[in-house]
Amino acid sequence: MKKSLFTFISFFVIFFVLTCFSFAHRINVFCWVEGKKVRCESSFTPGGPAKHAEMLVFCENTKKLLLKGKTDDKGKFEFDLPEEVIKNRWKLKIVCNAEMGHKNFWILTPEDYLEEVSSGEVAENKASVPVSLNEKEIEKVISKVLQRELGPIKRELAKMNEKKITLDDIISGIGYILGFVGIVFYFKAKNKKNA
Repeated sequence: MKKSLFTFISFFVIFFVLTCFSFAHRINVFCWVEGKKVRCESSFTPGGPAKHAEMLVFCENTKKLLLKGKTDDKGKFEFDLPEEVIKNRWKLKIVCNAEMGHKNFWILTPEDYLEEVSSGEVAENKASVPVSLNEKEIEKVISKVLQRELGPIKRELAKMNEKKITLDDIISGIGYILGFVGIVFYFKAKNKKNA
């Protein structure tokens, strides 16, 4: 009886500690587009960059693996948007597989890259022929510059919105386990009384 109870409590304590550990070291992925280039950053929460993590780029529409690579020492990874993705307006799922089984992903929609790609092409065409810009073209150029400059700001905002594990979360988890153990003791004592 005591041995099975000890095993039961040990199992839940180990389960809780491993769960807290895995949440405490969650991996975050953030991607943005500059021209035809997709830039990604991955990091642990809390902690530093996810160094040399495997990065997989899937087409969400076909579930096909389009390319793979690894993050650098700063947790950064970049790739050129494949022409077939732009042409077919596919949604991309960018997956980061880091050490100890940590995994997360970022979804890149056509809206995230189409305007950036088209404004980049317009800028390239305009660069070769000096012409005055009309109001709509000026708006496109300004929009492109803003998107490029706001990319890092969006990344920082995403980091600020991450849910972090607090002491309250840990204490609550321990409380749930102790409550569950209490319920088990209650029913065991009730069964002894009835027997």
